[in-house]
Amino acid sequence: MELIKKINNNFAVARDSLGQIIIVSGKGIGFEKMPSEIKDLSKIARTYYDVDERYIDLIQQLPEDIVNLSTKIVDY
Repeated sequence: MELIKKINNNFAVARDSLGQIIIVSGKGIGFEKMPSEIKDLSKIARTYYDVDERYIDLIQQLPEDIVNLSTKIVDY
């Protein structure tokens, strides 16, 4: 999996092995050098597929606490 663009400290835009653009989350995933290959997939807590490009820009504007809370609500 290739990390392409940092969204914030815990979210990044990536390309999976099939070439699809996805959003990945994981503690500190945004600290990786961009672009880079991530070999240890255990660092990734969640993947989001079929995300429109305009939503990626919106996620960058939201506080990280809100994004994390939204993820917990969806899990529940």
